[in-house]
Amino acid sequence: VAVASGALFLATAALFAITVFVPLFLQTATGASPTEAGLLLAPAMLGITVSTTLSGRSIAKTGRYKRFPVAGLLLMSAALVLLATLAGEPSRGAIGIGLVVFGFGFGMVGQVLIVAVQSSVDRRELGVATATTGFFRAVGGAVGAAVLGAVFAAQAGHGGAGIADGVQTVFLVAAPLALLGALVVLLLDEVPLAERLSPARG
Repeated sequence: VAVASGALFLATAALFAITVFVPLFLQTATGASPTEAGLLLAPAMLGITVSTTLSGRSIAKTGRYKRFPVAGLLLMSAALVLLATLAGEPSRGAIGIGLVVFGFGFGMVGQVLIVAVQSSVDRRELGVATATTGFFRAVGGAVGAAVLGAVFAAQAGHGGAGIADGVQTVFLVAAPLALLGALVVLLLDEVPLAERLSPARG
């Protein structure tokens, strides 16, 4: 529970670099309207949907889940570095590709870690354990928004160029958060679901 909560805290903090600052960046750097900027987050949602579905099917088949959040957080970190690189010469298409990669990574983290928690505790502790992970996700989002917002404000200054620099710095700060999350998940004690659900042998 502690490992999953820590990883969810970091993953959600990194997520806010996308949900908060990408629309702002698209509006200032590419001239997108607020509505267009919101819709341009669709590639991330698509990546999340696809990876959540594929990882869920694999977990149901094999009972193994640890590799998914590790890979997902590494993909998130790589996507944030890619987006920071693209911030210098923004293109909606290129940013869309970065968002797909990020979404694909995040889709292997959130729900999978919740499954890991639920498979590692007794049934009577299920509600408390699930609520704990939800709490740390919420706190991660709040802290991520605050810290990344402060980084952006310190770097952006005034004007479009400053905003681009601020968003680029936010991505570069968020990338290590996702990478740290992957290192945290390596500490996860995986209990294969098939073994967890099989009848006890006397």
